[in-house]
Amino acid sequence: MCARTSKRWPMPGFAVVLVANTDLDRRSLRLDAALLDRLAGCLVRENVGFDFAAWGHAYSLGQGFPRCTRLLLANDSVIGRSTSVPTPR
Repeated sequence: MCARTSKRWPMPGFAVVLVANTDLDRRSLRLDAALLDRLAGCLVRENVGFDFAAWGHAYSLGQGFPRCTRLLLANDSVIGRSTSVPTPR
């Protein structure tokens, strides 16, 4: 998630959980404190599998997010620096 995109979130009705896949050693990984403050959660995991594996991993750790009525999966390699963000209805 690029810094510019992350500033658009959270929007009303959304809680953001960042799932980061990386090959970096956890001691060398640095996440911006301002970014972390905007998140409902953050999962840093080994860079294995495809995007759906990462989302599935987060979903299982979140026990299916039982309080969620909708789930939006966004991938920064797909949405990039999009200027439009979905609005909950």
